[in-house]
Amino acid sequence: MKKIYAVFIGTLTIIALVWVIQLTLEGKPVAKIKLSEFEQPQKFSDAIRMRLRQEIKDHAVVFLGVDPEEPLHFEIWKAFLQETVEPGWKFDEILIEQGLKKGESWGLGEKPIDLKENEDLLKADWNSPTGKEMRRVVLVPHVFSSQLIKDNPVQRLKYHPNEARFLSLSLVPLGSNAQEPEIQRLPCSSEGSDYTGQSPLGCMVRKKAMFWKKPFKNKKYLGLVEQVGLHDYLVYFRKPL
Repeated sequence: MKKIYAVFIGTLTIIALVWVIQLTLEGKPVAKIKLSEFEQPQKFSDAIRMRLRQEIKDHAVVFLGVDPEEPLHFEIWKAFLQETVEPGWKFDEILIEQGLKKGESWGLGEKPIDLKENEDLLKADWNSPTGKEMRRVVLVPHVFSSQLIKDNPVQRLKYHPNEARFLSLSLVPLGSNAQEPEIQRLPCSSEGSDYTGQSPLGCMVRKKAMFWKKPFKNKKYLGLVEQVGLHDYLVYFRKPL
């Protein structure tokens, strides 16, 4: 009976995995946290940590993306890191892209890194001298962390044998129409005229903004999380009006 139950659970797991892979390969986002209200940004951080707990634990390196112009993005990830303290879950090293001034004084033992100049560091063997796998988190602009953008630092890691050990969580604006200033900060143009290469991310954000039938009139923080690739998540966030 136990063997039959184990086979049944294993089959369900495989079916669920195939379903997620099929949806992500087809470019259809998979909701991980549906649109929800939060009293504080830290509450959204708690929801992300709990909902994606296993996914985060399964990856040795986690990229946290922010809009450098949005201070609350830094608050969300700071709260996230302050709570990841359990064994097997805590990060051994926190790296922060140089230039992200709001993340340079967290007091969490963070270290600066110039990702463009140090990509080889991320392609190196992540194991410590003791043989224990090191866990690292890297705070970068969301145009560096999103795997939707071609030829950015994280995309280039897809050609590395340890690609499955990298996870991206990119904070992006949640708009109620495509004309909001926060949405416009990311480009969305045809491939031939997109000189930044950022349009895949920008167009995804605008598509989500155009999804809602009515403008938001939220008095609380809004957040949702969608899986857009096998190791890639977009974390949508909106401040109260």
